[in-house]
Amino acid sequence: MNGLKKFVRLFFALCTLLFSCSSQYVLLNPKELHRNQTVLFETAEGEKVSGIVVLANADALLVNDSYGEERGFLTKNIVTIKGPQPVLDGNGIVVSEAEIDSFLTNSNITVYAIVGGIISGGLSYLAASLMTHEVLNIDNDAPVYVGATAGLTVGTLLFAQSGARRDREKAIENILLSRTEPGYEISLPDQYDDIMLRQKIKEIVEERMQMEAEIDQLLNEMDNIEEPAKKGEN
Repeated sequence: MNGLKKFVRLFFALCTLLFSCSSQYVLLNPKELHRNQTVLFETAEGEKVSGIVVLANADALLVNDSYGEERGFLTKNIVTIKGPQPVLDGNGIVVSEAEIDSFLTNSNITVYAIVGGIISGGLSYLAASLMTHEVLNIDNDAPVYVGATAGLTVGTLLFAQSGARRDREKAIENILLSRTEPGYEISLPDQYDDIMLRQKIKEIVEERMQMEAEIDQLLNEMDNIEEPAKKGEN
């Protein structure tokens, strides 16, 4: 029984190691964002916001958040910002996540998952059998089936993840190819966008100044409140 517990602990430690792979999201520079880029950031006030970049420059960021609301933020008030590594075409225009999703197929993820499941399941069975009977000397086949099933699951997920990455790469390749075709219209920020963003910056600054003024006024009022006379004092 102790051997079985040792086997289970060893196996799940291996699973934890396998699943500690890096996330798709990477740290981004707030001053180098692009329109239609997917972002997740945290403000100096501790608010976490996710959404799509509408407009951005070195001073401010305008996003369409996950609730569909358009919101503006000063870049100096953003602590950290993450998102998928941006993919740019030959004109420096970002390929949006929505566009990638529209080009995605599941051809590779399906094949990788099936093949990976067969390979990992077979190898896991052999490894679990060897460890159970030869290394740990356990006269029980239960750890073998546990190890084979878990190995099948983990292997399928890992191979499927590789297939998903390949499907994404293929979708991006098709998008970039479609943007080189005749008739494709390039959408670049214009003067109106710049004016709109500058107006939004002004609104954000004014709103923040008003909030700080209200906080200062509240603190002054609290300082002016006289403490109630203690009992027994005349």
